[in-house]
Amino acid sequence: GVAVLFERILDQIKSDLRGISVLALSVVFVVILMNYRGLWHTLLTLVPLVSGAIAMVAIMNLAGLKFNIINVGMLPLIIGIGVDYGVYVVQRWMDEGKGLDSIRPVIESTGRAVTLSALTTMIGFASIILARWQGLKLMGANLTMGIGLCWLAAVVFLPSILKIIELVRDRQGKKRP
Repeated sequence: GVAVLFERILDQIKSDLRGISVLALSVVFVVILMNYRGLWHTLLTLVPLVSGAIAMVAIMNLAGLKFNIINVGMLPLIIGIGVDYGVYVVQRWMDEGKGLDSIRPVIESTGRAVTLSALTTMIGFASIILARWQGLKLMGANLTMGIGLCWLAAVVFLPSILKIIELVRDRQGKKRP
């Protein structure tokens, strides 16, 4: 009947959205890899997106929220927007010449720009929370949370990793690539 058909359609849409999300992440990875021409800087760039996504899924699980047709559709949005923050931080770190002295200017200038960008995006997504339909409210909350966690990872976690990398390199007296 209609209920079975509707269930099949929803399952197909969820499957398509998962596939589209994997495709989006794969293409983003390849584009960044082509830009940096190396795996190391590519992986560093993806740190905020991956850690933000992991934190978002963990929070959703703790809150008892499951992925459904609405919030699976938000994954390509988070991928497309969340990856930007890592790109900005890693590129600025490279432009500053890496090194221990580069971390502070990266955070002071690029961190401020990333914060403003994330804040304006989160405001836009948070406005969806005002919708009457629960599905849209949840989507707005998840998008806001996902972008917020990617931002947090970009301005706290990624610079910490870069600092550790530079401390280790400095201690070992190695040249930077």
